[in-house]
Amino acid sequence: MPVIPFSDLNDNPKFRTLVYWTFSFLFLVGVSVASAILFLGYWGQVKHPIDPSRTLLISRGDTLQHISAECERLGLIDNAFFFRWQAKRLGLEKIIKAGEYRFREKVSPDQILKIIVSGRVVRHQVMLREGDTFSQTIKTLSRTNLINDLESVDVNNAMRILGFEDRHAEGLFFPDTYYYEKGDKASFVLLQSYYVMEERLGAAWRMRNSSFSLETPYEVLILASIIEKESGIMTDRQKISGVFKRRLEKRMRLQSDPTVIYGLGSHYDGNLSRNHLRRDSPYNTYTRHGLPPTPISNPSWDSLVAAVQPKKGQELYFVARGDGTSEFSATLSEHNAAVRTYQLSSE
Repeated sequence: MPVIPFSDLNDNPKFRTLVYWTFSFLFLVGVSVASAILFLGYWGQVKHPIDPSRTLLISRGDTLQHISAECERLGLIDNAFFFRWQAKRLGLEKIIKAGEYRFREKVSPDQILKIIVSGRVVRHQVMLREGDTFSQTIKTLSRTNLINDLESVDVNNAMRILGFEDRHAEGLFFPDTYYYEKGDKASFVLLQSYYVMEERLGAAWRMRNSSFSLETPYEVLILASIIEKESGIMTDRQKISGVFKRRLEKRMRLQSDPTVIYGLGSHYDGNLSRNHLRRDSPYNTYTRHGLPPTPISNPSWDSLVAAVQPKKGQELYFVARGDGTSEFSATLSEHNAAVRTYQLSSE
């Protein structure tokens, strides 16, 4: 059989057509195979949902390579390569946001990408309790996963850390629930509560009634912090505020046990003795007239309101009944009788 020269085949229209369709077919087969591999690989990820409660931590500067590898390690995806391919295909590679992401439900890689691009990070919460002192507040913050930049801070230098060097820290932080993200500092939450207290104290100051006699918002804060420690009942708090108002106006000592306890600090062992009441300090309202120099706790909103809206009346004394409420008296003899009834009889 004679051999046909290649040049003659190349000039043959039928041959050129055959070559064209052969290469076209092979190209389409290649594209189809590649697409099928990509589709099946990505579809395989969708088909295998993640286990619940997996947490993905993305730090600033993390590459897509690192993020995809971490997703694969956690079992969020089946194949890191296809995850990167999808992120690049959608143009999401450069807009992934750092943070802590928790996946509690079954989601696809597409949904994972949407979440880490949207920045819907985990929000943690911490509750600062009503009536806590500054040191107790710092302990509460230290028990969270906040970065503890207040570890060696005390009430005397805390405000320097927050940028307010001229203020004593006690009582300046509003007790409430605050939210933060992983990587936030304890001072971040403390600063939030400081600004909330500024706003609430200003609001309370504007609510003061006609019988109000304190001169500054800071005096309101001091009085509210004492009321906070004296009672947890709103109606009693307003009565206590009225008692303190009348005693201040009459130049009577407040004689508030919580102020003495605060002044004792670490020397207080849970039992308040007569010797404690006679031991003079700036916070001993049995030995000194007027308000103590600073607040003694973080007062709640109810205590702030009680401080600016004291209840009118004649009462000058009160004693705890032992059930959370107080017994109020207008005279010393009535008060002594109440003490015998509610305190001495229970000893």
